[in-house]
Amino acid sequence: MDERQRQAWRALALGPVWQRRHDLPVSGSMNIDAIATVADAASPDEVESTPVLPTWTSLRQAVDACASCPRATSRTRPVFGSGPSQATWMVVGEQPDEADDAAGEPFSGAAGQLLEQMLGAIGASRGRDVFITQSVKCRAGDDRPPRPDELDACSGHLRHQISLIRPALILALGHAAARSVLDVDTPHHDLRDLRGQAHVWRGGELRIPVVVTHNPADLLRHPQDKAQAWADLRLVRRSLDEAAQPASSE
Repeated sequence: MDERQRQAWRALALGPVWQRRHDLPVSGSMNIDAIATVADAASPDEVESTPVLPTWTSLRQAVDACASCPRATSRTRPVFGSGPSQATWMVVGEQPDEADDAAGEPFSGAAGQLLEQMLGAIGASRGRDVFITQSVKCRAGDDRPPRPDELDACSGHLRHQISLIRPALILALGHAAARSVLDVDTPHHDLRDLRGQAHVWRGGELRIPVVVTHNPADLLRHPQDKAQAWADLRLVRRSLDEAAQPASSE
């Protein structure tokens, strides 16, 4: 865990933690009061080791060649993601739509315009500060929601992206994104139970805060939820601002 990640944890009142694999909570959400620091108690072989990662180029090639689920037959091209490979934070959406499939870029249509407005409202730029990707990299021909087996088939690609970027924070947009990032299995309407709190993504030695909010495509259909999304974005912005402050010497 690098310093910017430690600062993001402190800003979200999480605090860095090493945990043994068998002690990890079943869900992707962490109860802040239940966090136990075990760095001194765990021996090196008890701590989950960092996986061997592909290079950014080889990961792109693997996504381009992937045929692990039926979406490979309905896509025009896979949508790997866009943004700097060393972005400060990461946005994970649910799936490519028709515009994304045609352009080869995530959030290329109306939902992408709304996402850019959302990012701009908290002073972020998708081309400068944020890497944006999707839970699944290929479009389904009928634009149906991703099935669990399809999310599972793409989960390795997403985990490698997160591990290579090492963002200070992840913003998950929508239920499928939350399920994929946090490895939770909840009904779609339970997105409300995932919002408004800090979750944790775990990979090797990495512990990255996760904030869940609405998918911009859903906000276009249900604009009454924009106030909730704005509250989630303020949490992200506040957390990143606090993390950027110099650590106290006290």
